[in-house]
Amino acid sequence: MITTELKNNVLNLLVNESPGMSGDFNIKELAAHLGIEYPELEAILDQFAALNILTMQKALGGRVYFTLTAKAHDIIQQGGF
Repeated sequence: MITTELKNNVLNLLVNESPGMSGDFNIKELAAHLGIEYPELEAILDQFAALNILTMQKALGGRVYFTLTAKAHDIIQQGGF
C-alpha cells in the first residue's frame, strides 16, 4: 500500500542522497532497500514526475536517472505530503 509516509521516505531519500539535485539508481535495488515491491516505487516516482517534483528517464535493466526540482525541497520543508 502506498502511504504518505512511504512517499515521504522516498522523497527524503532522493533529496538527501542527491546533493547536486540529480542522480541515478536501480529501481529494483531501491525498492528492496525500502522494503517494497518495485511497481509501488515506480508508481510513486511516476506521481512525483506528474507533480513536477522530478524529471526522470527509465533505462533498460531498471536504471532510473532523475533530476529533482525545487518543489522537492519545498515539500520536505513543509513537512511532506
